[in-house]
Amino acid sequence: MKLVKTLGMISSASILVACGGGSGSGGDVSDVVSIALTGSAALPNQMALVTPSDDSERSLQRSLAQREVYNTSNYAGSSDYAKSHQNLYVWLDAVEPISFIDDFLCFTGQTKPLAMLGEGDYVAWADAGRCFDENDGSDQQQGSGSSDQVPSYVTIVANSSQNSATDPLVLNAWIEDYSGQSGEGEGGGPDAIKLLGTVSKTPTDDNPFGVFSLTYGLLPSLNSTQSDSTGYGEVTSSETSDGGASFTLYQLDTQQQQSQSIECTTTASVDYNDATEEGLARTARQCYIENTNTLVADRSGAFALAVNDTYVHMAKASTTAGLSSPDEETCLLRNEFNEVAWNYGLFNKTSGAEVAINSGMQLKVDADGDGSGNDANGFESWGHIGYHGSWREDGQAFANNENVQRATWDGSTGEQYTVKVAPGRLVKNTVESVNLSALAGVSFNTHIYEGDTHLLASATDFNGDSDTTDSLELVIEVNGASNGFEVVGIQDGWGDSGPQITNVSPAVAINLNADRMLYLWSNQLGGNVKYKSNSTSLKLFARSYVNGSETGSGELFDSTASADLVCVERCLKADVSKADLAGDWDAVFDTDAQTVVNYDFTQSGLTLVSNGGTNAIGYASDVTSSDVQSSQNWQWGLETGPMVPAGSINTASDFYAGLENGDITEFYHWETGMNAWQQQVVLVDQNSEAVAFDQPIAFKYTHEQANDRNNSSAHNGAVFFLEYGGKGQLHGLPWEGSENGWNPILSLADGTIMGGNDQYVIKALDVEQKMATTALSNCSALPLTEPSQAVPTSIAQAVFNIGAMPNVGDQPPAVIDGEVVE
Repeated sequence: MKLVKTLGMISSASILVACGGGSGSGGDVSDVVSIALTGSAALPNQMALVTPSDDSERSLQRSLAQREVYNTSNYAGSSDYAKSHQNLYVWLDAVEPISFIDDFLCFTGQTKPLAMLGEGDYVAWADAGRCFDENDGSDQQQGSGSSDQVPSYVTIVANSSQNSATDPLVLNAWIEDYSGQSGEGEGGGPDAIKLLGTVSKTPTDDNPFGVFSLTYGLLPSLNSTQSDSTGYGEVTSSETSDGGASFTLYQLDTQQQQSQSIECTTTASVDYNDATEEGLARTARQCYIENTNTLVADRSGAFALAVNDTYVHMAKASTTAGLSSPDEETCLLRNEFNEVAWNYGLFNKTSGAEVAINSGMQLKVDADGDGSGNDANGFESWGHIGYHGSWREDGQAFANNENVQRATWDGSTGEQYTVKVAPGRLVKNTVESVNLSALAGVSFNTHIYEGDTHLLASATDFNGDSDTTDSLELVIEVNGASNGFEVVGIQDGWGDSGPQITNVSPAVAINLNADRMLYLWSNQLGGNVKYKSNSTSLKLFARSYVNGSETGSGELFDSTASADLVCVERCLKADVSKADLAGDWDAVFDTDAQTVVNYDFTQSGLTLVSNGGTNAIGYASDVTSSDVQSSQNWQWGLETGPMVPAGSINTASDFYAGLENGDITEFYHWETGMNAWQQQVVLVDQNSEAVAFDQPIAFKYTHEQANDRNNSSAHNGAVFFLEYGGKGQLHGLPWEGSENGWNPILSLADGTIMGGNDQYVIKALDVEQKMATTALSNCSALPLTEPSQAVPTSIAQAVFNIGAMPNVGDQPPAVIDGEVVE
């Protein structure tokens, strides 16, 4: 979820659930706070009003959810598996499932203020995408090379100090270019942010929230004043006299909607006592058209909660005043729930050691010179190049033949590298087969022109509009009776709740000509898959990017510095023009028919060109992003059909026969586009050798009920193609939308065995618990009393007055992605 969208969409109830604290008995907030800065974190990583259950005897469902498929108790207590923290929290059905507070703590916590206490001004790189990326299912149309897997580091200049042992820790932080560095440019996010935090007590087992205030201000620039602000907010956590905790929240933000300014205020007051498991809360989000009393109903709401160790009583109204006679009331069972696992770690099954992936390198770059580092400032800025893409602190794109240095943290000079930038990526596809019979109910996407009689046996009216002239994004499923596919829906675009699909009923069969390849997309099967007409199986592919390091025996550059590749269909031409993009679907191809075309791909240039040619296969030099976006067919970039090394086939039929009978186990394709993640950026060392980074670990997984976190049989036997790109980065489980947002279609039990040789186990890192409903009468003994603290009407800390951002020059980052650099 992007930061600005989080601020604009979050409901008051989601604030409530995300942020816990307080006393169910209404204990007063303590005025005397002793300073206690211990442990490893200054701030909690989450705050939950309703804490997760840790008693496996309370519910059979809970005990099933917590069992492990593989017996991991044999791992040493010091193993990575045993030490890997599992973050459990509770989600309520009636609550918007996105928590800005947890996102805010995730982002701010990456500055590590406790570890950096007393170290003076320092630089932290915080990955905004890790905290604010939106869980809406929209990434299901992206491949393994999508921008979602490239870190979106934001540079934070910070100072963590404490005047004396009896004074609180004070965090001052400045972000100069949040919008540009996070990728939320062009109105998508604030340009500048100021942060002010004071911490009197750090989180402990007895008080998992600590005592703190954390305030932010959103500004057009760091020189702006509060009157220019587009939003600000504050979270304050405190202790109560009866041993509980309390917190309050205040947020003010302004957005534009259809040329109108909408001003929204979000507030919360919460009490919670962990010992008695009792709590009270009031929250509200009230949005009005600016300078009027016109309530924006679809953005507004108010909630009241009361909690004990058995039930959760929740009421909802459109305004705070309406809570005296709420529109809805719900009673929830505190100890009966399903679990949703959001991300996982991968571990060695034998030892419990975490599977480490070297996915990239931190760099120093020449931001204000010619890219050589020879100007007076040398390599004064920062960047990152890795398997999935690149990032730069200065927001520039890497240039071909630019010089960079490996970043070091001890003052020494790092090795120098040359950057090689190619206009596209050559993708190696390693083939696996899955029988159609195993894919019942799996949805696929494909783009088809209704009148394409090269592909189709006859022109077909898929959308029922009495013509066959439309190019459509089709949702298709396997037709088991005919060993083929049928159209069950048409995707018309994306809305706030995900893809907008019009159902096709009855389903329309896709009848293909002989020896034709249907190009499909399936998130469940890892992205691109292909189906040859009349086959009883389809092919899925483990993708890896060619970067010039493929010189081993049998690899692409084994005995040559230039590979001759043969394309079998959908063979793109060089210098695709604006007219080509605006023309018919096949205008971008040298040939779309199954006539082989030869290309060259050199180790030094990493660019696909026509055989004997010099111009890159892809866009002409005058084509712009606007031209691409206005194209009817190629908004997502260009891609060739399959290619294999010359000499291995003579005709397209040879290729498809080899693919079908297993003789061809790998092939290539070229993809190119205007986005950085669609282009190859490679580091070359001083020996002219490409630096190889670890590609994600890919494996096929067949689900079974014993591996299901909730003991569900719903997807028993379903096949998934998964990729693991590092801690928390397991991709390939599809998502499904509902009125409560997007969730993965299944959650895996800890200890589930993975890998082609059963060599790995997984463990969930973040787990939501979703409670079951019960009769409202069960909550009759839980009155919706107001909490002990009044709902705030403003922020208390002077975040806009923390002063100018310190000049840190080209000081290296002391903290990267929440890890202190040693």
